[in-house]
Amino acid sequence: MVLTIAFTYNSSAAPAEALALEISAMGVKAKAYKSNAASFDHSHELVKAVLEDFGWD
Repeated sequence: MVLTIAFTYNSSAAPAEALALEISAMGVKAKAYKSNAASFDHSHELVKAVLEDFGWD
């Protein structure tokens, strides 16, 4: 079983990237994405990026 985690952050890039590295060290594919959930356009771009990055497009 392969685990993948995509999560978002709004303004704290360093802690988000640190968390992604910590998760990845456990053998899980993880990536943090900067996103503004209040913006439809940002949300749409986020979904496209996640699908592309994780090979689900």
